Amino acid sequence: FTIDQSLRFNDDDTAYLSTTLGTATHNDRLTFSFWIKRCTTGSWHKILARYTDDNNRFYIGFGSNDSIYILQGDELLFYQTTQVFRDPSAWYHIVVAIDTGQGTPSDRVRLYVNGVEVTDFSSETDPAQNSDLYFQTATSTEIKLGQYNSSEYVDGYLAEVHFIDGTQLTPT
Repeated sequence: FTIDQSLRFNDDDTAYLSTTLGTATHNDRLTFSFWIKRCTTGSWHKILARYTDDNNRFYIGFGSNDSIYILQGDELLFYQTTQVFRDPSAWYHIVVAIDTGQGTPSDRVRLYVNGVEVTDFSSETDPAQNSDLYFQTATSTEIKLGQYNSSEYVDGYLAEVHFIDGTQLTPT
């Protein structure tokens, strides 16, 4: 059946969407929420990306080991889940909620999968308090959904993709 507000990305077709955002309301807070169903596993798939160079980049995606990665800059903010996501028949609801103004470092980046907060990471580098997010501060730089730096295309379905500027939300 058809799922409203959904897209099919085929990595063989190098399919992706892109846009340039306007001025952010807050440079240190955002929430990105989406549903994804992966068609292939075992390779890099960048879901959301903003890239100028290795020091000026932000992405959310799956690594070749099928864990979720969240990265900014040269690992100024870096998270890699210990949990892997290898079920090509499953839909995953993923929420990445960031507020670098939080006093507790572990509260600055929150990741939820299917409504449950992920707290076990094989790599975790918390951003400095009140640091700006490259995703929010870059100007005239393309935002890409389904592709990163001319490679690492998503192979799967994305549905109900939402970006909320200026607020760190929960999956509810």
